[in-house]
Amino acid sequence: MKNWNLRDRYGRISCPVDVAYGSDVRLVERLLVEVANRHKDVLSEGQAGIPKPVALFRGFGDSTLDFELRCFIRDVTRRFFVISDLNFAIDEAFRENGVTIAFPQLDVWHRSLPPKHNDARRSTDGPAERAGD
Repeated sequence: MKNWNLRDRYGRISCPVDVAYGSDVRLVERLLVEVANRHKDVLSEGQAGIPKPVALFRGFGDSTLDFELRCFIRDVTRRFFVISDLNFAIDEAFRENGVTIAFPQLDVWHRSLPPKHNDARRSTDGPAERAGD
């Protein structure tokens, strides 16, 4: 259990965001920080001795470039609403700037066996049809 309101109502939130490979990572960083700074509940510009919002490039995923927006908000009890607002705003900013939010992708390669292997496989699997079927 955490005491969210020990001395004040400030609290840090985090919004993970994954973008497609080939995205302009500096643009992603700038957009994430701008979105945070525009939200009325986010403490920006180091207000009250709190760190400014920051966009971290966390790493290279299987199908994504992984970012995380971290910022402090005025009232930690509103964290879920603020995160939701930020997610909507991030989606809008990315769409306006041509940044694609990534999703898991998997390349499947289909390889046909040479005819010799196909014939051998049929003969070991048993008859293709049984009499009376």
